[in-house]
Amino acid sequence: MTLPAHWAQDRLKTLSALRRDGDHAAAGTILAEMAEQVPDVFRLPQMWEVINTPVVRFVRPGEGAAHIAYLETLLQVAVRTCSRVVDPRDRAHLAKAIVARLDFRLVAHSDHFIGPLMRGRAALYRTALTPVVAGLPPLAPAGAPDGRPRLVVVFRSLQEDPETTSLLPFFEGARDSGFAVSVLAFADSASPFRTLLETAADEVAILPEDVAGAARAILERNADLLLYGSDVTAKPSVRAYLSFLRLARVQMCAVSTLMTTQSPTMDVYLGSPGHRAIGADREFSERYVEVPAPGFAFRFPRRPPPERRFERAEFGIGQDAVVLVSGANQTKLHRDLLDVWAEILAGAPDTVLVLYPFPRHYGMDGTLAADVRRPFLERGIGGDRVIVLPQLDGRDLVKRFLAICDLGLDSFPYPGVTTMVDAIEAGLPTVALRGRTLRANQGADILESVGLGELVAGDVAAYRDLVLKLVGRPEDRAALRSRLETIRAGSPGVLDPSRFATATAARLRELVSGTAGFQRR
Repeated sequence: MTLPAHWAQDRLKTLSALRRDGDHAAAGTILAEMAEQVPDVFRLPQMWEVINTPVVRFVRPGEGAAHIAYLETLLQVAVRTCSRVVDPRDRAHLAKAIVARLDFRLVAHSDHFIGPLMRGRAALYRTALTPVVAGLPPLAPAGAPDGRPRLVVVFRSLQEDPETTSLLPFFEGARDSGFAVSVLAFADSASPFRTLLETAADEVAILPEDVAGAARAILERNADLLLYGSDVTAKPSVRAYLSFLRLARVQMCAVSTLMTTQSPTMDVYLGSPGHRAIGADREFSERYVEVPAPGFAFRFPRRPPPERRFERAEFGIGQDAVVLVSGANQTKLHRDLLDVWAEILAGAPDTVLVLYPFPRHYGMDGTLAADVRRPFLERGIGGDRVIVLPQLDGRDLVKRFLAICDLGLDSFPYPGVTTMVDAIEAGLPTVALRGRTLRANQGADILESVGLGELVAGDVAAYRDLVLKLVGRPEDRAALRSRLETIRAGSPGVLDPSRFATATAARLRELVSGTAGFQRR
């Protein structure tokens, strides 16, 4: 099938220009008109090159809101188009083709509630799964032969990454409390972290890579609880499809899934009391069940400390300079954030900003580094005051570098999580901005959970003023470092995975027994 000539010459050109210029509202209107005229519009690969051009990073957060509005229109049109297809199998194929091109990685990290967007996504996933659902056996009756409740955890892979290290404490205490634990993934790894997983589970196994095969493998475990340990919302995956199937009596997701799935088969979101306190739980279609603040703890394999040490002189930083530092990766460095940081440097001439984009795969090429420096250069702030580090190999080396810095800057509205934990472990005070959504509030929630709420700003102006105040008061920074030493010695929840695991195992027990006040859908 090819595009009608008048589209190629008119509509498609107009739509492309609107998308390029960021006029998402007008682009949505054009898209809806096109779908009305030609229902097969979503089957055309050349159309997808225009209507769903991947967004690498927003220049300003306001563009995120416009992009979300456009995606809502796109999904509404797509759902309506699918509903007009008479044959169920053909309708499922069309929905699957649409789902394969949907990517929510960036909008997941905005400070906007996107429940309507996720409801449209959910409708497409459910339609695409129609043939799979028809071929699956029903869930077996409750009751394992050995009498133990069964918990299944599904990961993307068995490699060490922020998802696996933050989810391990959700279940590592479960076996000690009587659960039979199965950890399932789609990719294997011969690593210290896989060994760590084996100590927390009765079974570690690899799933088939197709939806039906993976679903059957999970059903064979006859799970009472199913926990998705890797994100099921940001982009299409087998895990995302599985989250719309009933494969266990209670199905759950947690911190690695940053927003509501809007799936009718996802029963529970395991989240922080801090997010409920600001009302971020109200967007979740899942029952929001609290675990200890900030909603997670990390379990890392033990490693010998690196020999490498850093000195300011090797980066051309004077001993009297106040070093501000951020590990925000490239997707977080939008223009509004950089403008605030540039205002801070302009208001405090003796400051230096150091960026260490982390993790390693989020490094900066020369073009992006130049974009990052532009707001500073526009204010007359030279390149010697904005330093972009080469990639640091692992969080232990990151913490060694943080030891020579004075104050951390959390990014917004897409805050750091592992970078905030690294700063706390390194004894580095870090300023964060409170957000409205679960994802945008994570940096603030971590600080408040360890008793450093005074480092959380309520708005952008307060964030800027707080940083400038601390820059000018070395005695306050020293007092905060001293408090961090005490905090670290007391092992708060975010730094105490064993205590978190024990508390979470008790919550899982309540979910199985029905004493958590949870009513399954």
